[in-house]
Amino acid sequence: MTKADAPAPRRAVVTGGAKGIGAAAVARLTAAGARVAVWDVLDAPAPAGGLALRVDAADAGAVRAAAARTAAAVGCLDTLVLSAG
Repeated sequence: MTKADAPAPRRAVVTGGAKGIGAAAVARLTAAGARVAVWDVLDAPAPAGGLALRVDAADAGAVRAAAARTAAAVGCLDTLVLSAG
């Protein structure tokens, strides 16, 4: 399978997506048509068709709550970008 043959992601979470590499991943995934949930301790704008949540990835309870909210908003995930920290 070549890169061109790879299926486009449909639903993704990007931790640390408010700035830097995480924000670049959010932009790229959104441009590819994915519904993206941005999880960060910083405020971030919600991407088109997605959502942004204030989440501390080091807090297990906060991650569980964010996962539930994300699943309700965008459905089952097929992509996870771990960029927090």
